[in-house]
Amino acid sequence: MAELPEPIKPLKGKGSRTRRYLLAGIIFLVLGLAATQIFLHQTSVGSPRFIKMTFLLYTGTVVVVLSLLILATVLGRNLIKLYFERKSGLLGSGFKSKLVRIFIALSLLPAILLFLLAYGLISSSIQQWFRAAPTQMMENSRLLAHQYYAEAERRAKYSASYIAGHFQTEEELNARVRPQLVPKLLEFCREYALESIRIINRLGQVTAEAGNYIFANGHQEDVRRIIEETLSGRQEVMGARLSPHDVLNEITWATAPIRDARGNIIGAVLIESLNPQSARFHADAVMEAYDKYRQLQRQEGTLRFNSLLILALATLLIV
Repeated sequence: MAELPEPIKPLKGKGSRTRRYLLAGIIFLVLGLAATQIFLHQTSVGSPRFIKMTFLLYTGTVVVVLSLLILATVLGRNLIKLYFERKSGLLGSGFKSKLVRIFIALSLLPAILLFLLAYGLISSSIQQWFRAAPTQMMENSRLLAHQYYAEAERRAKYSASYIAGHFQTEEELNARVRPQLVPKLLEFCREYALESIRIINRLGQVTAEAGNYIFANGHQEDVRRIIEETLSGRQEVMGARLSPHDVLNEITWATAPIRDARGNIIGAVLIESLNPQSARFHADAVMEAYDKYRQLQRQEGTLRFNSLLILALATLLIV
């Protein structure tokens, strides 16, 4: 009895391999778009993970470049194989080459148009992110913060110098000798919105004071230092937080030397003012946002290049 021939196993067509490549490419594009969206959300200017997440931009660029190389290798391999098949004169190779050329021509034109349109939209969006208006806004905010503190320093120096100009002799510095000194200092406190005023003689001793003295923990040495420098002829201004953990309440000290009719230094004036809504805290927040914005600006070229690579990969997949 003749043996029955074994059933011929169907060969796996090349179409299934192409479908797998196409499916892998689509999955990669979807994951790439999702990762891009997460990256843009996580690397916003106010995000605390801004610096760490910018590393993902370079990682994504490397992944896209590798994917382009892999895809180009696969496509090049198939085209080279088709070329040698036609050169060797295999049956149907000429017809296959014509079909490939027609399909490439039909798919290349819309793919290129789609690539140009998509890249134009993405490029214009990136340009809007870094347009001149936000840059000017951040720059003006930074200049406004510096101008505010410069103006506050000038006001403090003027107030201290004006008060120091009302004294001519050492006897006038002593509240015991001059009973009307304390009421006059209180009047200065109300006029210049000061918390307290202290009069110090040439020995560094407080001879008169008025107002509500602010106990700033941890700043006694700094206050003593600016008093010593003022007694040597320098006018000083110093600002600091009321306490290390208090970010809103800010205290400012300003000094001015007191001179007699001959120009000799006979004492110093120390004024204190309290700002319950620290402009420095808000200025630091503005500067932090400005620094992060500048860091994001430096990534503009990388964003454009990464978008170009992703679109190029999508175009090759379409073709």
